[in-house]
Amino acid sequence: MAIHLTVTPVEKGTLKVTAVFTDEDEKSVAPKTLKWTLTDSSGTVINDREDVAVSSPSATQVIMLTGDDLEIPTEGNTARYFTLEGTYDSDNGTDLNIRALAIFTIEDFVVVT
Repeated sequence: MAIHLTVTPVEKGTLKVTAVFTDEDEKSVAPKTLKWTLTDSSGTVINDREDVAVSSPSATQVIMLTGDDLEIPTEGNTARYFTLEGTYDSDNGTDLNIRALAIFTIEDFVVVT
């Protein structure tokens, strides 16, 4: 399932991504493992942000994207795909999969003189 974010970060600005994890009973759960990747709509990895491991994942995880993470290349591809993958344990089992995708667009920063 893809989540389309309603925010539009500005080129080279900052975007705070907050992920809240719950189990099948809607109880807060911290992932055992968690990693994230940032790509454009063609699947090209942005700013070497591929399989970035979160060292101590928490039930509410904040990931900051800033600067070159939100750069618009000269070809103008402004769409970004932020993926989260990991595992968690619950009453239903161990090492259950986490997979989430958020899609957003970057606003071109135009300086008016």
